Amino acid sequence: MGEMYFAKGKVTVHAKGYWFTSGGEKGAFGFYPHLKDEHCRPVYPDTQIHGDLHMAALWLSKLDSSTSVEMIRMINRVFGESGASYSSRLFISDLKPDDGFSPVFQVKPRTKINECRITEKNMLVNFELAYLEGSRLCADIYLGYFDDIETLEKAKRLVCESASMLSGFGAFRSRGYGRGSVSIEWNKEVCIKYDEGGNNTDVCKKPDDTHDKSECEGKGNEKECVLFLEPLVNFRSKEIEPGTGQLLDSRKSVSSSQFRGWFVKTYNRLFDGWPTVEDMKTITIPDFYYSILSDDTYTLGYPAPVSTVRYDKDGATIDLWGKGEDKSDNNSRDKSKSLSPSEFVTDETPSRIIELETENRMRNSTNSNFSTKDKGGLFAQEFVKRGSLFGGKVRISNPESAFGEKALFILSNDALWPVINGCVFLKHIKHIESSETNNQADTTKPPKPFLVVSPIDYDESVRSSNGDQITIASFHRYNVTLRRPRRNRIVIMPGSVISKRRDGKTIQWPGFGLPLTEGQPEEQCGKRTPEEQKHEVIEEQKKDTSMSRSQAGQLMELLSPAVTYVFLEKFISKRLEKYKNKTNIEKSLIPPNILEAILVRLSRDISDKNKLNEIGSAESEKLKSNNLKDAKEFIKSVLDEYKLSEWKASCKETREKFETAASKKGYTDD
Repeated sequence: MGEMYFAKGKVTVHAKGYWFTSGGEKGAFGFYPHLKDEHCRPVYPDTQIHGDLHMAALWLSKLDSSTSVEMIRMINRVFGESGASYSSRLFISDLKPDDGFSPVFQVKPRTKINECRITEKNMLVNFELAYLEGSRLCADIYLGYFDDIETLEKAKRLVCESASMLSGFGAFRSRGYGRGSVSIEWNKEVCIKYDEGGNNTDVCKKPDDTHDKSECEGKGNEKECVLFLEPLVNFRSKEIEPGTGQLLDSRKSVSSSQFRGWFVKTYNRLFDGWPTVEDMKTITIPDFYYSILSDDTYTLGYPAPVSTVRYDKDGATIDLWGKGEDKSDNNSRDKSKSLSPSEFVTDETPSRIIELETENRMRNSTNSNFSTKDKGGLFAQEFVKRGSLFGGKVRISNPESAFGEKALFILSNDALWPVINGCVFLKHIKHIESSETNNQADTTKPPKPFLVVSPIDYDESVRSSNGDQITIASFHRYNVTLRRPRRNRIVIMPGSVISKRRDGKTIQWPGFGLPLTEGQPEEQCGKRTPEEQKHEVIEEQKKDTSMSRSQAGQLMELLSPAVTYVFLEKFISKRLEKYKNKTNIEKSLIPPNILEAILVRLSRDISDKNKLNEIGSAESEKLKSNNLKDAKEFIKSVLDEYKLSEWKASCKETREKFETAASKKGYTDD
């Protein structure tokens, strides 16, 4: 029996000075904005961090002329090798501030002078820089899988030594930008192995996670595993399409072939042998589609049926199955359209429309000398954000066989994270139950059609059936071993509606003929990190806090080292008491909502005077000191937000004046 070793860690950068990365985006009139996330915080792409570490590892190998072939092979195994069978075993998330730090963005010009001492064409530009002095940037890092602990330790040492060669990340590092101290900390390694003859359904649990053993037990001769996959890094899955383009679209799901490939390779590494064709026939692996987690409840998602439409006039979404040609209840509506490929329907009643959020970023593929490739070097790529959720049902027809037990071990092991197409996934197993109880048809209601959730080979009989609504397309596949496209297949695409059931390819969706509701945005997002939640709380408390220059000056005075805990508490209490009898607050006074937020931080854990006397004077003074520090940090964040808003307003005013002057002279963006 084989073993698999995996490691998780964190990349930490203590930033200094200004940082910049644009992600390839460009604004009007030579303005390059900084790449930001949805919270307007700076982001440094995962591909950039991975590429810089790879570059540092190659530098490291060239420092010694006697570098062994083993080290070169290790670099290829860790970072991947273009055009070879080695794929990267290092997975990194985006680098972001994790301590609630509110960066200040500043616009700085950059120019280039030619030999005639004049500015070169298109080289007078403005860059939006992030001032990150004193902040800490973090990214999660995953490394694996390896067959022995010695190889994993060598790989970890290689990554750490490569990080020590770097002075930061981002653009213009040779000009002094993107500076900081880089370090990597690793957690304890995870070992995956199969104990033949023992209980393998509850081994190798993740730390700080619970695993209900009943989820891995079922009755009957067939078991159905409801499995959810959460990408821990950004997920990129390029569609196999003929031709080339500047934008590479990403798949909106984890295909059954991708999951089956990971399953088979993992089976071979753990059990020193490949599963037979007969064994693989006993397991049904579906396509995993975008699903949601709401109120601690997991809900499966499926591709939207072709019978589901959205009306342009009122935005209502309804499924038209069984409505007939009359559609009298929809005569008052205007034109309708089908749902987009990024929209899915939930497996519940009433069903909801959920939309998968994706993002486009510029990619720069380089040669060995780090120059952009002539063909396909610079392009934009779509990816699925980290924290999304994909779900599906895996069925095992003979779980009591030797193969069935091993397959259950792979599926139910929480510590065994799937690695699919350059992305590592966290598994959520909700229940494994007998699927015999789910096949009982309800004869009291008229039969409903079946929703196609996996491509079905085209059959003439399906087209001739009454009431079927199908989409026929050419299904493209690629042979990785031979490195060439496979012969295209004519298939019935997911989202089609047919009257005949196909095992493993169709489901009975409960939303046929019913109106659908729109999913809430917060329900469509993945789990937020504690740092993001803290940032959201701070942003919520700073809403409606537009201040004058006088108010900002008064807040600035509260940051003085001479301001003590007692003074600040009395000052805020008197101001709030003064505000009680006033309906209109003068612009020269500090807004009351900011004062209340400061007072909450001052009184945290010490509002109970009796409890304060019990813990002693030393502990109480320590609490007061920590609360005073927390309150002043909040005041500083409010002032940073004020400075940022003032800068944005100034930039907007300057831009409007510039555009007005340019329009008068006949200048355009070109």
